[in-house]
Amino acid sequence: MPYKTPESFFEDNRRRILKHTCGEERRVKNRLHIIIPTVLAAAALLAGLLFMPLEPGGGRDLLHHRLLC
Repeated sequence: MPYKTPESFFEDNRRRILKHTCGEERRVKNRLHIIIPTVLAAAALLAGLLFMPLEPGGGRDLLHHRLLC
């Protein structure tokens, strides 16, 4: 004897699967996977620029130190 399913079982199941795989929740998670690393990379770049020596003599001191060693 074959199993009996409710009248709208397959349509409801299809709708739930599509909602889960292509729904708004999925889009938000995908956006966060892109936004978070981008913000972290921008912050690292900014921190690198802030701590980089920008003085005109900064490069000379480093060269002089290398010559002494």
